[in-house]
Amino acid sequence: MAAPAHQIAGTGGRPADARESPGRCAGDLTRLDGRVAELTRLLADLSRGQEGQLDENERLDRRLGVLGQDVETQRHAVADLENHLDDLTTQQLDENERLDRQLGVLGQDVKTQRQAIAALESRLDDLTTLARERAERQPAGTGGRAIWWPDLPAGQQRTAALCQLRAWVDDVLRARHPKLASDSLPPCWDRHDDVVDELTALQAAWQAAYRDTAAPATAAIEWHEHWLPGCLARCKAAIKARPCDTAGPPPSRRRDR
Repeated sequence: MAAPAHQIAGTGGRPADARESPGRCAGDLTRLDGRVAELTRLLADLSRGQEGQLDENERLDRRLGVLGQDVETQRHAVADLENHLDDLTTQQLDENERLDRQLGVLGQDVKTQRQAIAALESRLDDLTTLARERAERQPAGTGGRAIWWPDLPAGQQRTAALCQLRAWVDDVLRARHPKLASDSLPPCWDRHDDVVDELTALQAAWQAAYRDTAAPATAAIEWHEHWLPGCLARCKAAIKARPCDTAGPPPSRRRDR
């Protein structure tokens, strides 16, 4: 390319570069070499930086791969936990259903037991009533045996025993054997000590025959055949031998009953 006209005119018609000295050209070359060297260093640094970046990228890729594996592992672990939780939920539901069935059975058992207890309470009430009735009909202090009246303390206890004996005579002898009772026992029978003793012994034999569960099967028939007619016959004879005036004291020796 031709030099500009003003440059040529300033140098007597020669290009300016042609008039420069060799020393100046050498300096320019030196600066150029320095620039080249600097560029070379920059390129080298850039190349090393690129290599380091590549290494860093590779390291990051490896870490990302490891993290990706960890994430996948965690996903599998979460899936396993969810499956385990589903299994536990199913087991709990099954257990709740089993417990519900057991509670239903227990409820039925409790109802059955309550009914059984109610039945037992009813039977106990019946037994209590029966025992009370038997105690009311049994002379006080006998324990199922005949009273020996001289041993019975005077007062309320003896009065209660005599009232029970009167009730037994009415309920058993007069109600079940009216002919024998009316022929043998006048209203004043309880004013005769010997008659009271006879009837007390007869009552004890009746209780043993009819109330004692260990009594033999023949005890009742023996009472009817032997003890009842013999006792009433003796009572009739005793009252006939010593008739009493119901307005006065009894013919036999009186004891406080």
